[in-house]
Amino acid sequence: MNKRSAISRAALCATAILAGAGATAATTSAAVSGYVRTIGGEPIPAAQVVIVHSPSGTVATAMAAANGAFHQSGLRVGGPYEIRFSGQGFRDRTLTEITLTPGSQPPFAVMLLPLNVEEVVATASAVVSTRDLNNGVGSAYSAAD
Repeated sequence: MNKRSAISRAALCATAILAGAGATAATTSAAVSGYVRTIGGEPIPAAQVVIVHSPSGTVATAMAAANGAFHQSGLRVGGPYEIRFSGQGFRDRTLTEITLTPGSQPPFAVMLLPLNVEEVVATASAVVSTRDLNNGVGSAYSAAD
């Protein structure tokens, strides 16, 4: 066997070994993307998106672009995840119990409320009126009457 064919065989074996190692080391990951906007539909640039894998505590952070779009890849498949959205001058919003599948997810469309919006909570209870109760004497009529 000549020196040239020995080098070619060694290179071929090395390539096969490296290709096999690459195949076994491949991992599957998930990616999330979407938009952060106001209730009027305007983008919220520089909104922060914090993605927390609850079981491990792993945290990934994405920042929304000028058009409100964000993207984060390299996330663990599964969950549950908690995704927190925040923007200066807006109330934070948190999505919980999110489960990620391999690859890209359907995009999230998140709307944040401005801080200056007042929240009004109305409560009521049933009021019993004495007029509604049949506490008095009644009348009975027969067929003869």
